[in-house]
Amino acid sequence: MGAYANCNSLLKNIEESKPDVVLMDIEMQAMNGIEAVKVLKEKHPEVKNSDGDNFSKTNEKIFQSLCNGAEGYILKSTSPVQILSSIKEIL
Repeated sequence: MGAYANCNSLLKNIEESKPDVVLMDIEMQAMNGIEAVKVLKEKHPEVKNSDGDNFSKTNEKIFQSLCNGAEGYILKSTSPVQILSSIKEIL
């Protein structure tokens, strides 16, 4: 388990943390979550990942995330119970 300030840190440390699931923010500095999902799926296809964002984001970003390999999409305002349910669905 881990939390990373940016996508580059996640990708650099993924071998050490070996997550089953990654919850990733689309709007990250340096490399955004959409690009990171693509890199993550190419290097670690076994890792399930879901992008999260807020209501003001466009459907295009959701579509791009899913095209790059995101297994799902949840909003930042999603309740903890629903987040756990969503994680169970993709596992």
